[in-house]
Amino acid sequence: MAYSFGARNATVSTSTPVVIIAALIAFQGGYYPALCALAVIAFSLLALARAVVRRGKWKAFATTGAGASRNEKSGCTPPLLAISAAIAICMLAWCAARPLLDGIASYETLAAMARPALAIATATYWLQLSQAEKRSAIQLIAYESVLFSVVALLMFARVLPYPGAVVDGRLQFTFQYANTAGAYFAVMSCLVWSQARTRAAKALVTAPIICTALTQSMGTFTVIAIVGCAWVLKNLKLTRLKRDNATQTKASTSKIAIAVLGIGALAVFAICIGAPDRLDSALQTGMERLIQTIDGTRALASAPHIGIGPQQWRVVHPRVQSAQYTANVIHNSYLGFTLSYGLIGTTLAVLCMVTLWKGTLKATEDRIPGTHAAATLLLLHALVDFDLAFGSIIMLLVLALLSNRELASTACTASSTPDQRARARFLLPAALVIILLACGASALTFDVRENQILTDIQALGPHAASQQIAKDPLACRDQTVRTRLYQCCTRQDECEAVLKLQRRDPITVTTPGMTALARCLYTADRPEEAELVLLRALQDQPYNVAAYTQAADLFARYDVSEQTEQRYETLRTRSLDYLAAWPANLLNNQQEPPRIEAQQP
Repeated sequence: MAYSFGARNATVSTSTPVVIIAALIAFQGGYYPALCALAVIAFSLLALARAVVRRGKWKAFATTGAGASRNEKSGCTPPLLAISAAIAICMLAWCAARPLLDGIASYETLAAMARPALAIATATYWLQLSQAEKRSAIQLIAYESVLFSVVALLMFARVLPYPGAVVDGRLQFTFQYANTAGAYFAVMSCLVWSQARTRAAKALVTAPIICTALTQSMGTFTVIAIVGCAWVLKNLKLTRLKRDNATQTKASTSKIAIAVLGIGALAVFAICIGAPDRLDSALQTGMERLIQTIDGTRALASAPHIGIGPQQWRVVHPRVQSAQYTANVIHNSYLGFTLSYGLIGTTLAVLCMVTLWKGTLKATEDRIPGTHAAATLLLLHALVDFDLAFGSIIMLLVLALLSNRELASTACTASSTPDQRARARFLLPAALVIILLACGASALTFDVRENQILTDIQALGPHAASQQIAKDPLACRDQTVRTRLYQCCTRQDECEAVLKLQRRDPITVTTPGMTALARCLYTADRPEEAELVLLRALQDQPYNVAAYTQAADLFARYDVSEQTEQRYETLRTRSLDYLAAWPANLLNNQQEPPRIEAQQP
């Protein structure tokens, strides 16, 4: 889609994705919307600059009739890519408008559009690069991961202390989540091995492989086994086709044997360091993920077309779950996106990908090895985890998927003149870049504003902050803001102020927010209302053991009436009956809700 900038600017083109991925990984993998938004802005500005250069060269081409160089694409955008750009614009518009439909528009729900925008921005920029530029960028990303692997090993050895890098003996790295860290290091192992051309370079793969094992991510090991078996079967087929070449067959068989032994050794090593308890825990986790997926599908059925909205699973899942688990983000990236934006958003995303794939061609030369396996690893692992909530993983997936795709040549003849269709096919991608820039800037503003309000609650106090929040509709409906506001109340006047806000603009908050609201009611000398809030929550959330635990603690602290205690015990008994039924009885980590214990004097 773009002309090469030449040797001097090629460094900027190839280093941009490398620097952005490094920055995202350094800051919790790019989990927060502000980081994704900054990446969107960077890609949009660079893509816009390349589009302007391309447009200028297209005009020169059309005017003079001079042919473009062999390494440059023409300024005419292929029709399918123009359609893909139009669908992407519709998708971004839907992601921005979805929170406005049912009263959940807030800073955090609107900032969530940064993630789909990042995927589109990455693809828009990546497709403008030549195969040589893509290869250089992938190589830099691969070898950059070796440095990250060394840092991760130092973190695991406690040489470099980092909060959340190691938990329960599992390497979580900067992601602060072992399973996503495992997927990242597995993908990097694949790329490092594929890009290396010497034995010394291939030896570098040792670091990311060890890091993969240290994450003890059984989901990652399973995906590696699946991809490894597929690779082995493919090579066996190729070997049979080349039986007449004995030397080549022997070499291929040796490589396959080494790969099988490597996969087996990794599995044995992982089981040894994880011990049988870890394996049993992984099986239970897998069953829990399956139950989550079933529950998520049921939640989607309540609003299949528009979904439940971004950032709403953490509020909805206690009311639809069929076993005890806590999941602020559903552990299935594809279902999570559909829950956020409904079948409308998912359909637009699929159409965008299909038209983009059909509008590009398979690279005929200078193909980049290892990217197909890397993309497959990420796609499979996203089925059982929320990897695509991390901006760095979104970028890696897009880069891997489109590394061996290039734009079709659409060169105009010397006698042709730009018509309306040609202009439209240029303007649509240009409009997409501008809209991406607007989405990135908006998401960044929303996320920064939310953090500023959270800081103001601490600095100004709940009483003054509640008055400011009441004047800001997006802050007023923000679950995180309201929860923090309730949690900061300690005096009766502060509690009265936030309760006034709750009466004027009632919203449903997560379990910590609900408990904090009940505590505010107790502090404001409204025990009947507090007990009603807690009992209603327990009625609607029989599997929410955290709600039972916190409610029992509040009931014991404020010495509730015998009638309330009896109602709690009735709900507790019902919860125990549910835990004994399918599918909760498939899990061995279910906890019995506590009784109300008298407070010690």
